[in-house]
Amino acid sequence: MLRFSIQWNENGDNLNDFDAHCLEPNGNRIWFRQKTGHSSKGMLDVDIIHPQGVAVENITWPDRVLMHPGIYAFMVHNYTHRGGRSGFRAEIEFDGQLFEFSYDQDVRQGEAILVADVELLRSGEFKLHEKLPSATSSRELWGLRSNQFHPASVAMYSPNYWDAQTGIGHRHYFFMLNGCRSDESPNGFFNEFLREEFMVHKRVFEALGAKMRVAADAEQLSGLGFSATKHDSFVVRVEGAFKRTLKVVI
Repeated sequence: MLRFSIQWNENGDNLNDFDAHCLEPNGNRIWFRQKTGHSSKGMLDVDIIHPQGVAVENITWPDRVLMHPGIYAFMVHNYTHRGGRSGFRAEIEFDGQLFEFSYDQDVRQGEAILVADVELLRSGEFKLHEKLPSATSSRELWGLRSNQFHPASVAMYSPNYWDAQTGIGHRHYFFMLNGCRSDESPNGFFNEFLREEFMVHKRVFEALGAKMRVAADAEQLSGLGFSATKHDSFVVRVEGAFKRTLKVVI
C-alpha cells in the first residue's frame, strides 16, 4: 500500500484550509473535488475545511497492481489562508518504510508545496524522489521494526486500573503488539506507590522484586504504554468499514 498523509494545527494556531493533493501518472488529480483515482483506487479520506484540533488528511492506494507506473506527485495546497503560519507535517509510507517531512514556513494563499514524488517502477517497486528533506529511521526493538505500523492485539488500561479501580497510581494506556517480545526480565512488582505503613520495608520489597523476575513466555503481552499524566501523541492506522490514519493526543 502507498499512503500520503498531511497534518497541521497541532498547537491550535493554524486554522488554514490545507488540502492533500496527488497528481497521478495518467494526469488524474486526487484532491477534495475528486477524492478517488478511479482505476487506481486511490482515495482521499476526508477534506478538513475548518480544523478542530489536530487536522489529518490521508490519500491511500490499497493495491499497487491497480496503479499506473510513473510519477505520483504529492503536494500540500493552501486553499484558504486564515492567519496560520506554522506550516505542516507530512508522511509517505510504502513497503514498510515511513518517510517524515516537515515544513515550518508560512504557506501563502493559493500556494502549493511539493513534498515528494513517488515513482512506481514497471518492476512494481516504489522509489522516492524528495522535494522536501525527509527523515526516516528504523531499528529492531523487541522483535519489531520501529517507525512502522504493527497490528495491536489489544488496547487496555494498566493493571492498576483493572476491575474499575480508580486512584491507585498513575493510569497508563497499553497497546499490545502482535509479535512483540520483551528481551528483558522485569520485576514481579513495583514499589512506586507503597502505602505509608509499608515505607519502612521499602528496601525489603526492592530486594524481593529484584529476585522475583517475570519468566519469559511466548504468549506474553508486550507493546507500547503511554502515561495519562504526560502530554504525548502517537499515530495509529484504523481499519474497518474504512481505513484512516489518525493522530491520537493524550
